[in-house]
Amino acid sequence: MESALLNLDLPSSLVMKAEKEIQEIAARRDRDVQAFKDMIQKEESLDACLDDRFLIRFLRARKYNHDRALRMLKTYYAMKAAYPTLFTQLQPSLLTSVWSQNIYHGLTDQDDEGRSVSILQLGLWDPSVSSVEEMFRAVLACLEYASMDPSIQVCGVVGIFDCKGLAFHHAKHFTPSLAQKGASVLKDCFPIRFKGIHVLNEPLIVDMLFSMLKPFLSTKILTRFHFHGENLESLHQHVPKRILPCLYGGEKPTLDGSYHLQKLMDFEQWLKDLDNYGYQSKVPAKKVLNSGKGNIFTRYFFS
Repeated sequence: MESALLNLDLPSSLVMKAEKEIQEIAARRDRDVQAFKDMIQKEESLDACLDDRFLIRFLRARKYNHDRALRMLKTYYAMKAAYPTLFTQLQPSLLTSVWSQNIYHGLTDQDDEGRSVSILQLGLWDPSVSSVEEMFRAVLACLEYASMDPSIQVCGVVGIFDCKGLAFHHAKHFTPSLAQKGASVLKDCFPIRFKGIHVLNEPLIVDMLFSMLKPFLSTKILTRFHFHGENLESLHQHVPKRILPCLYGGEKPTLDGSYHLQKLMDFEQWLKDLDNYGYQSKVPAKKVLNSGKGNIFTRYFFS
């Protein structure tokens, strides 16, 4: 893996927060990571990346519960093996058709809880320019980049989905199978803490899309969805105006995704290297994805 990645250490201001919220004990961290490695190396058919900076994401996402962290890691790799068109080839250079539409924006400042905030202007997506699979991969690439920041590993992320302009020619690309995979990213296969999901300017068609997604989500994740319509004051109760662009009633200039995109481009090789690891066939991956899941999961997962 790329050697220039961020290290494991937290800013001093977050050490106590990490201990309280995710049960990270700084003096025990190295032993916890090694114990996690030992568990992973006992997994047959799984060739996982063992870089400490990669693995600690899973421990922090699962509050140092090693069994749950292992389950997430196995699901992370199983998704890659089962659905490579969605979960592999995340290099920014392969997704230029998405970036050119200026859909994704990572805000430069954190909210009052230290969380990273991103905005997706879904109505700007042109399906004739980039496929829904490319859109999915672009979001994953951004999440992979964000999840390597130790501060984000502790504080989590907030997403704002601006649905202005979203219409049937967009919605027809969102299938139940895709909805399930998106839900899996939110709840059990990606090592990042989703702390809030805010939906703005939603047309009626969003109700249909959300009803497709809802059965796959946990009660905990559902409580983190907020639908604001055109009410920016409602959004400001959750996301401070000081970090928002003026388009959303904030104090920052107009959205500009170029800075974030350049940071992402700097991770090109690391994102490419991610595909060097994982399950070597779909057989063990399917066993992981089928284990402990109900019919509603398996009905759509392999469709």
